[in-house]
Amino acid sequence: ALLKSEAYQPLLQHSMVQSNLISMYGKTGDLAQCEAIFADIENHELQKYNSDVSLWNAMMSAYGRNGDIHKVQQLFDTMRERGMCADAKTYKILISAYSHCGNVEQAQQLWLYQIGDDTLKFDPFVVSTLIDCFSRTGMVFEGYELLQQYEQYTNNAEIDDIHKEVMWTTLLSGCKKHNDPDMAQMIDEAMKSRLYCSKETVGSSESTSAEDENVNIEFEKDEKNVDKQRTESPDVNETQQKRETEPGKRKL
Repeated sequence: ALLKSEAYQPLLQHSMVQSNLISMYGKTGDLAQCEAIFADIENHELQKYNSDVSLWNAMMSAYGRNGDIHKVQQLFDTMRERGMCADAKTYKILISAYSHCGNVEQAQQLWLYQIGDDTLKFDPFVVSTLIDCFSRTGMVFEGYELLQQYEQYTNNAEIDDIHKEVMWTTLLSGCKKHNDPDMAQMIDEAMKSRLYCSKETVGSSESTSAEDENVNIEFEKDEKNVDKQRTESPDVNETQQKRETEPGKRKL
């Protein structure tokens, strides 16, 4: 009833509202309603339909959430045929759909050969999704190698990324799920050497700079105290001259 109401039509033509409606119905499994919204955009807002990637991402996510990998792949292929540029979220959705269908090889092939832009290829959400895909199927070592590539990329690009800890714990979860204690020990040691050592280095440098700042503050305080004492206490020579010029006193 809400979608058919004339009063809400201007609001329902906003891309954000439309994509959120598709996502909402997709979460409830109502793919027919998702398809109706998507088709309505194609029929009445063709320019938006051919250019707004967020709408296609929402529709792909709805299919992927409900296990229809063929429709996900079909939409992705149609996007490329229409000359639309996929973004990081598109690849994340596609890799996640492959993962939940157990098609790890296709997810890996997509990441290796179909994502040409490194900023998309090494997007933290894309990499996290592929690492999760590897971990789910017991390919923890492949996930470990991918994380090493990601670390090298972020280090070279001087990116301070907060997602690495999640990636490491995802690998550990994969080791636990597939009962691989040797791999878990190796990953645990590597994680501690990378994450915790870097944190300690940052912490020590911050504490050193804080100590230096405190020293500077104390030094400034000492200088101010000395200046204050000089202004409050008369100079020794001035005091001596005053005594010599007081009446009744003569210079010996």
